[in-house]
Amino acid sequence: MKKLLADVISQEININPTAYQLAMAEQYLQAVWQANDYLNLTSARTQEELIFKHFIDSLYLIKYYKPEPETTLLDLGTGAGFPGVPLKIFLEDMELYFVDAVRRKINFLKYTMHEMKLGGTFCLHARAEDLGNNLQYRERLMWVVTRALGDLELNLELGMPLLKMGGNLVLYKGPKGEKELKEGAESISHFGGEIKEEIEYLLPGGEQRRLFIIKKRENTPGKYPRKKKKSKHKG
Repeated sequence: MKKLLADVISQEININPTAYQLAMAEQYLQAVWQANDYLNLTSARTQEELIFKHFIDSLYLIKYYKPEPETTLLDLGTGAGFPGVPLKIFLEDMELYFVDAVRRKINFLKYTMHEMKLGGTFCLHARAEDLGNNLQYRERLMWVVTRALGDLELNLELGMPLLKMGGNLVLYKGPKGEKELKEGAESISHFGGEIKEEIEYLLPGGEQRRLFIIKKRENTPGKYPRKKKKSKHKG
């Protein structure tokens, strides 16, 4: 796996990974692969798919728009840890927050980060709606990233309140991303942002992907994020 990782990272991301980075990447991917069957962490059905569609996809932010080495980044709806863990492996000084409402996924990340001895990581079992209204986190982050977490407007409502002024919301999107952006352009300014970069790229298998980088220019209205209504149904 190390040779495959080294080759694809070098070819696709234009980074020559160190032996340490490769070891961390392999350990993490093995942990995800071994736990995937019983924790349902990702949709990947082969190790190659896990590498190409999840790990490598996560790193395109570094290729096109590298965050500052010493910064704060929150991975919203992190799931198995994509894109947070791959970014952390290559930006070691970054302070990284994982957020997910599914406890088993956060527990997996707590255990895996401990086993990897990957410092500067914090695992939060929380709903994004609650986090954005918590003064400990609201307007505290320089970077918020989301991958496969609903549509553009939902991403804006959940992500923008967490950013400091001048911070960046990064949305990893698939082929429908361009349509989302056109339909939701007005929503970006409504939540206090402006589109800074729109990056289109292809994964090694040819699948189309997009990165939207949205800069926070104004305060997000205080009513956001709205509380999620609790279902009356119990079962």
